[in-house]
Amino acid sequence: MASVPAVAGPQKLLEFQLADESYRGKVAALGRDFCWVMERDGRLNRLPLRKIKTFRTVSNRFRPYRAAEMREQLRREFGKAYEVTGTTHYLVCAPAGQGEGYADLFEAVYREFRRYFSARGFRLDKPQFLLVAVVFPDRATFLKYMRRDGVTGGAGMVGYYSPTSNRIALYDSRKHRLSQSGRPAAGTPVNDSWPPLQNVSLFAAFEPRGSSTGQHAYGRIEGDLEATIIHEATHQAAFNIGLHSRIGENPRWVVEGLATVFESSAIPRGGGFVGTTRGVPINPDQLIAFQSYLERRQRGSLESFIANDDLYRRSVYAFYGQAWAFSLYLIETRSSRYARFLKRSADRDPLKPYPPQERLADFKETIGSDLDRLETDFLRYMRSLTTDVNRR
Repeated sequence: MASVPAVAGPQKLLEFQLADESYRGKVAALGRDFCWVMERDGRLNRLPLRKIKTFRTVSNRFRPYRAAEMREQLRREFGKAYEVTGTTHYLVCAPAGQGEGYADLFEAVYREFRRYFSARGFRLDKPQFLLVAVVFPDRATFLKYMRRDGVTGGAGMVGYYSPTSNRIALYDSRKHRLSQSGRPAAGTPVNDSWPPLQNVSLFAAFEPRGSSTGQHAYGRIEGDLEATIIHEATHQAAFNIGLHSRIGENPRWVVEGLATVFESSAIPRGGGFVGTTRGVPINPDQLIAFQSYLERRQRGSLESFIANDDLYRRSVYAFYGQAWAFSLYLIETRSSRYARFLKRSADRDPLKPYPPQERLADFKETIGSDLDRLETDFLRYMRSLTTDVNRR
């Protein structure tokens, strides 16, 4: 619809009428054939311009829903079997009587995320919307919602974050049900699966059904409840405070690397972070994966890793190990340059492809052009950390 650009100001609340449904929101991105409309709860909708029958300006100022409005929407959507618990940044919808423990943990992860990256010089936006997480009581209910959300995933999927809906969805297995304090409930067996980071877990990105735009939901395969909450809340925070683009392409190693770096330092235990050495948060699962990959890793492969997702397609295990290790190295040794790289990637035109040569150029311009030297320093840094960990 040619006249949409004339009214598509970023601060206007518009209503779009299609044949069978209508949408209210602001235009978040406008292309030649379609536009992305962001609703007042943060949900994104991709509308083909040819299907828009009419549209009108509802208000010259777009305002996100207030907490009370979003709370009421969630209550209507999920019914009396669920309660909605609010914190400063979160609304958590969970089975009645269980919301407080989940909400406290989500809020704690968000606050620690901001603290961790602010302390390393990152300039972080404030979330425009309240962050929503939905905790289902069992796997069957979770899978039903996942299908309704247009997300397809592996048989072991236990939770995901969708940039399109801007929600986290997961389910609580009875094995690791949280108490109201956000810790394992009394009677939860303490064994090799607790704390969760002792186990190797795999994560995967899933593309919503019918999408032709490269949009993904970032899901977790395996792992217990707390580890799932930390991982998905990390994704949600990063997409809502300006580190990643919710519409455009994001290098997969950047998204998953940042999440796996942070999740090892998300919740303090015993006066320190899990797996910490020399003040550096260590993710033991991913360290094992990276050490295993080093046995067959080719020298000079860093350029390909930065430019494309080929390693992910060849070996998910190796990909996550190196994404974690390289992201940790950049955050701890080149934080300001890494922050500029994230900013540049997130601020690109979200409707344009992000080809390998452009990804590589952005990396070289913000972090450094001598990749051979960078790779040597990266591997030396990881050997040093590994030595320290082995001495503990």
